[in-house]
Amino acid sequence: MALQVHTMIAALERLASCQDSGYTHMASDGTTRFESFQALYRRASRIGLALQRHGVTRGDRLGLILSDSQQFVGSLFGAFLVGAVPVPLVPPSGVRFRQPEAYLRHVAPAVTRAQPRLLLVDADLTTVLQRSLSNYGGVATLALAGVYGALQCKTS
Repeated sequence: MALQVHTMIAALERLASCQDSGYTHMASDGTTRFESFQALYRRASRIGLALQRHGVTRGDRLGLILSDSQQFVGSLFGAFLVGAVPVPLVPPSGVRFRQPEAYLRHVAPAVTRAQPRLLLVDADLTTVLQRSLSNYGGVATLALAGVYGALQCKTS
């Protein structure tokens, strides 16, 4: 009989206890990389603690603008760990958003409607988003840098 789990965190905790289990990320260039559920749980825990240090608590909305799937999944589970509500927003990729201004016109109204407590973004987006979002009442942004999800505070 299979063990029943009722939350995403319970499922991740259960999977993290299994040796050598995990999943594979695929990058936009087609390369893949494996991540164990143990590593995901550790990274999500670090991200969750950092989110709490920056004032994110249960029920807060957390905007996610992350183009790397590994960073996105870790941040998603980090949000779940602290009880935050993840609000994924499309990152600026592809032909549609080659110009920063076009992306900002697209994402700023969505951020305004979502009213996240914090935006967790790709490091290269932090400055341009802060500049744009200050015109919409300002939203604090936190840069996620590197494969392992090091957080660098760049709040506005």
